[in-house]
Amino acid sequence: NTVTGIVTAPTEEGTLVSWSDMTIQGDGSLTVTGAINTMDLTLESGTVSVTGGRAYGGDAVQVQGDLTVQGGSLTAVPALGDLISGDAYYGIACTGGFALNGGAVRVVMPEGHMDGTLARAIRCNDTLSVLGGELEAYEEIGAGAITLGSGMTAVGGYSDQDAMPLTAPSLIHI
Repeated sequence: NTVTGIVTAPTEEGTLVSWSDMTIQGDGSLTVTGAINTMDLTLESGTVSVTGGRAYGGDAVQVQGDLTVQGGSLTAVPALGDLISGDAYYGIACTGGFALNGGAVRVVMPEGHMDGTLARAIRCNDTLSVLGGELEAYEEIGAGAITLGSGMTAVGGYSDQDAMPLTAPSLIHI
């Protein structure tokens, strides 16, 4: 099992932090409590489970670029949002795009979640592209655009006219 990139010890940015691109591959499993925070992130194989913590910004997987899943499985659980400050936390948050080409991604809500607790599934500023694999997300998905491969369908959805995000249960199966 390998994690490549310049990986640091826990900081306020996360439990597993890389100030360059990170690639995760292997036959084993990786469990992170706090957050993964990196530039581009590629998951090639293995089983990754991440639970966000408020001390690390609340998002479980924080990507300051593009997230690509080629294989393996990723489960992300955001921290409960902060109703007082209005901070919403995401299972997956990326400033670039999110490409799911294989494998499985599951975003579940934290224990104690209910409507109004400001926990969300996925936010990416660019395109969410699902060309293979399986995406399962319970709660809101927001992206600059959503692209599905041939023959794929989404349960839930939005249109630019209503500006309504994909909402629970948002389930995309390939």
